[in-house]
Amino acid sequence: MRRLLSEPDAIGGAANKCPSRSSPRRRSRSTSYSASEFRRPPRSEDFPSTASPWSFGGGGLVFGLLTKLLRREFGSDLLAGISIVASALLGEYLAGAFVVLMLSGGEALEAYAVGRASSVLEALARRMPLRAYRKQDGGLSDVPLAGVAAGGELVILHHEICPVDGTVLDGRGTTDESFPTGEPYQMSKVPGSQVNSGAINGVTVLTIRAEKRAGDSRYARIMRAMRATEQHRPRLRRLGDHMGAIYTPLDVALAAWAASRSASSP
Repeated sequence: MRRLLSEPDAIGGAANKCPSRSSPRRRSRSTSYSASEFRRPPRSEDFPSTASPWSFGGGGLVFGLLTKLLRREFGSDLLAGISIVASALLGEYLAGAFVVLMLSGGEALEAYAVGRASSVLEALARRMPLRAYRKQDGGLSDVPLAGVAAGGELVILHHEICPVDGTVLDGRGTTDESFPTGEPYQMSKVPGSQVNSGAINGVTVLTIRAEKRAGDSRYARIMRAMRATEQHRPRLRRLGDHMGAIYTPLDVALAAWAASRSASSP
C-alpha cells in the first residue's frame, strides 16, 4: 500500500491508460465533410476523364456544324460547336456536357415538330379518295380523281368523302364538314346547297355538280398550304439565322483578338 502511494506517477499513468466512461468515444474512420463542401456546385474535376462532351454525342453535333460551315451557313449554333471543342481541349467536361444537352435538346424538339407536321399531311393525303363515281348507262362507274372536270356530275354514296367542291343537284341529307372547316354540327344539304371537298356524306346518296377540278378544290388548297409551311422556315427563324450570320463571325473575331492580346502581354 505504501509502495503504491509513493509512486503517484505510476498510478496516474495507469489511470490514463484505462478508458473512462465520461471520455468521448473514438471517432469513426469515415470521412467527415463540412457543410460548405455539401453546398458547393459540382466542378469539372469531379467527373472522370471519359465523361467528355464526345461521350454525350458531341461528335455528331460538331460534324453537322462543320457541314454547315462548309456550306457557308454561319448560324448561332456555330458558337455552341466551338464551345464543345474548346471544353474538350481544356478539360471542362461539365460545361461541354451542358452545351451538348442544350444543342441536342433543341434539335430533338425541332425534329419532333417536323414529324408531327409530316404525320398530319400524311393523314390528310390518306383521307382523300383517289376515285369518284358518276352515273353511266343506268349504273355507276368510277373515274380517277384527276379526270374529274368542272361541270361534271358525280354521285356521293352514303358515308363517302366528297372528292371535289360542288353543288347538290339531287338528294337531301346531311354532311359532316368538321374536318375541312371545323364545323362541329351536321350540315343539312338540299338541292342548290354547296358541298366542300373533304366532307363526309350522311346516310343518303347525293348527286352533285363539280364546281372545280380536284386540284383546285378547298381540300387540295389546304394540303398545299400545309406543305408550303412545312418546307419553308418561319419568319422568326430566318431572322435569327440572319442575325447569327453577323454575330457569330464578329464574336469569333473578338475572341481571337482578346486571346492574341493576352498572349502578347508580358
